[in-house]
Amino acid sequence: MKNFKYYIGFILSLALFFTSCQDDDFTVGNLVAPSNIQVEVDIVGADANNPNGDGSGTVHFTATADNAISYQFVYNGITNSAPGGRQTYDFSVLGLNTYEVTVIAFGTGGSASSLTIEVEVLSLYEPPADLLQMLHGGSEKTWRIKAEGAKHFGLGPVGGSTPCEWYGAGPDEKVGTGMYDDRYIFNADGTFTHITNVDTGDGTGTVFGREVLIEELGGPGGNQNGADIENYPLNDYTALWALSAPGGNETLSLTGTAFMGYYIGGNHRYEIFSRSANEMQLRSTDGNDEFDWWFILTAEEVPTGDEFESIYNNLVWSDEFDSNGAPNPANWAYDLGTVDALGNPQWGTGEEQTYTSNSDNVIVEDGVLKITARVGGDETYYYDEFELLDSGGTAQSVIEDFEGSAPTFTGFGGSESIVIANPDASGENTTSNVGQLSKPVGAQVWAGTYFELGSPLDLSANNRISVKTWSPKSGIVVKLKLENADASITHEVDLNTTVSGAWEQLVYDFSSAPTADYMRVVIFFDFNNTPAAYTSSRIKTQDIFEFTYGRVDVRAKLPVSMGTWPAIWLLGANHETVGWPASGEIDIMEQSGENKYSVSGTVHWAVGNDNAFPASAGESVDVPTATSEFHNYTLEWTPEKIYILVDGMVYFEFADNGEWPFNADFNLILNVAMGGNLGGDIDPAFTEDTMEIDYVRIYQ
Repeated sequence: MKNFKYYIGFILSLALFFTSCQDDDFTVGNLVAPSNIQVEVDIVGADANNPNGDGSGTVHFTATADNAISYQFVYNGITNSAPGGRQTYDFSVLGLNTYEVTVIAFGTGGSASSLTIEVEVLSLYEPPADLLQMLHGGSEKTWRIKAEGAKHFGLGPVGGSTPCEWYGAGPDEKVGTGMYDDRYIFNADGTFTHITNVDTGDGTGTVFGREVLIEELGGPGGNQNGADIENYPLNDYTALWALSAPGGNETLSLTGTAFMGYYIGGNHRYEIFSRSANEMQLRSTDGNDEFDWWFILTAEEVPTGDEFESIYNNLVWSDEFDSNGAPNPANWAYDLGTVDALGNPQWGTGEEQTYTSNSDNVIVEDGVLKITARVGGDETYYYDEFELLDSGGTAQSVIEDFEGSAPTFTGFGGSESIVIANPDASGENTTSNVGQLSKPVGAQVWAGTYFELGSPLDLSANNRISVKTWSPKSGIVVKLKLENADASITHEVDLNTTVSGAWEQLVYDFSSAPTADYMRVVIFFDFNNTPAAYTSSRIKTQDIFEFTYGRVDVRAKLPVSMGTWPAIWLLGANHETVGWPASGEIDIMEQSGENKYSVSGTVHWAVGNDNAFPASAGESVDVPTATSEFHNYTLEWTPEKIYILVDGMVYFEFADNGEWPFNADFNLILNVAMGGNLGGDIDPAFTEDTMEIDYVRIYQ
């Protein structure tokens, strides 16, 4: 970088002009005019080969003077206060141009001296037409902080790339601070006007900023709230704006102490992190080099609207979740395993959970339904005391109790089995040794183990077999199978566990087994399922309550963990016959795995000659407290239109043409998925998270 210093009467490649409202060192009482004005000019990228800079057009000015207490810079007819004597301009006229800048130094009693310099600067950056169109539309455009949006204002680490990584304000969180009533006008001529209170119209207002730094604005006042200064008095003002692209990053610069949103000092340069036709997200580093501050500006008007009035007010079905325990079977059924209601693997959406009916995945507690996704993993089961019983249930002989020499186990489908010391010698089983079956994630659904018998099992008189089992889950299938030596004759019986985390005795009836010399005992745990990396639950009203048209109100609090995908939705009741998407789907609420401060509402239907291709329409809305507070998620479904709402506010409308599937019965589904298309990457540290439902109410 090349530094130039300009002195009164001294010219170095530049024309210098000096004027003063008073003679140097002229004193009248306490009036002392500043003297010996010097201006150091740093043309960014200037060197011996490029004396006019690197083409960015950026120039830093630093003014000093004897007896000066403050400074102003004047360029292009705009005066900017610079209390510390520092000013940066981004000169944006293409090519090599000469610019005239005046520095005014103020002394005591209002005395002043001035110095005018000319600087020759090269600018090679030409802002793209769409950026200029977005900013001022060819004439002028008014912007404001998007107060109604999540994370419209916040902070994060310097150099961070995640917006509001450490803090993001919720909708209207900073109301009354002096920020939301400000307007920022960008004019095509390069001027920038800050209206500090659009509601007064008299040029006066207040602003919002950081303690100490905001004092650069030159006046006292405001209310301190922590490190914030709220409602700091400041009148409307005009400055200059310019665009550049250091490092390829579109950057918006304001002159002097001009700013947007929240005063942070610094270089008053805002990197345009993202933009659309009427919205831009900005990032700027504060004058303390402590934080990067993030702002969302919009050129759209403040949204207004009337409260939505439903046409459906007759309550026809509800669940208030007043009884602790499993969901009411009169209201809900389950989708279990790794397949959806159609028998397809998770809709082809790449989800990673297995659905269960276990109480650790779905339960009603204290008036709230809780659907909890949990980290899964390898599963371990225990078994012991295989005994042959008579028809009355009395033990006649021991088949295997693992207390002597251990049998040789043969695992299959990914399972392994060994004999170990009883890990839970209590209740139904206090013996010393037991068999252990390990079923890892990825094992086959038919994984199990077997051991050989020393002599054939005689079932002619005693044809029942009891086994003591220990399972971490209740309601799973424990299959017991007998085989002859070459497995040409087999017989199997299924029973379900009734307890979890405790021993119980299961008695299998082999009275219908064909006559054979049974030499092998085979056992399977959780048959037809494989351990999942994650477990969760999905409950539905299919075949219990199905309806056409009405209002659905669900009050819910959503999970916060990255990778969770909660949903409240409707599926066409004919999906088992026509398939999806022909059956239709209405998503009242879906939350992505990455953005926990927004939800979406969507409808899906089929297109094409064979109705095989999915089509969809939907919208998203910010709900910044979705994971910390309950909100009302609502569907209003009429013959003509579908409306989806949050807390009474419509954010998505869909007009039904009468040919789509939204004029027949649907059923309601509640679930939390993991990963997949909308869940995305799962947090490696994830253990569990819950969607809570306060109530479900359906009106017609």
